[in-house]
Amino acid sequence: MRTYRFVRFLGDRVEAASQEVARNTSDSREPVERITSGDGDPHETVRRAVPRTIANHVDGTSKSAARFQAISVTSDADTETASQTDPDLGVVFHASVPDFEQVTGLVAKTVDARALADPEYSLAEMNESEALDRLLAITADAFVLVVGERRVHVVPAQSVAALTDPQRRQSPHRELYSRQLGRTFEEFTEGFIGDVTIAPDLSAADSRAETERKLRSWAEETDLKQALAIRVTATTGETEATLQDFVE
Repeated sequence: MRTYRFVRFLGDRVEAASQEVARNTSDSREPVERITSGDGDPHETVRRAVPRTIANHVDGTSKSAARFQAISVTSDADTETASQTDPDLGVVFHASVPDFEQVTGLVAKTVDARALADPEYSLAEMNESEALDRLLAITADAFVLVVGERRVHVVPAQSVAALTDPQRRQSPHRELYSRQLGRTFEEFTEGFIGDVTIAPDLSAADSRAETERKLRSWAEETDLKQALAIRVTATTGETEATLQDFVE
């Protein structure tokens, strides 16, 4: 895939989405207001925003011969019966370029960093802790997306689950090693993270509607509340990438 030189470009688009989510979250009401207002789970806003914002920043973009499609869906499962411990996001990357075809996935839990200080909504709370366990039961390629003040931080779910001090779970992106969201997606597309065994059966021949249907079915079968799919396609070969291509 190195031939098509799109990894840094995609990472930059996703990182711009990361910063937009953080900025919009910072402009919203203070966490105390959300928690006491009866609005429910204070993490719900960022959980909805992350996949939608990434899709908005990526869908329809291109880099040289590479073209991107991004689709975000919510599960059709009955929301009244959905458990608070259900994992909330599955992400699929589908590369379909000459001489290379792969569909791989990961799962994630998204939280608002400002709400984690409240014990009722921290990652040490019983439901949140069980959700981490369910996330890791799907695949080891599981992550916690912490929406901070400036960007989304990515922490391995297994590292968060290993924290035995409840207070440290209030700021896992500071207590543990984390990556920027854009860099995480670069590693995802490069194949350093991702699990092909959990990914849905997507095809380059699928229409957008068919991809959306398959993605929603996958989310339901995996007990995911939302799913995001990014597909990169290319029809022509390019020359071998040079060092300059990676610093642009």
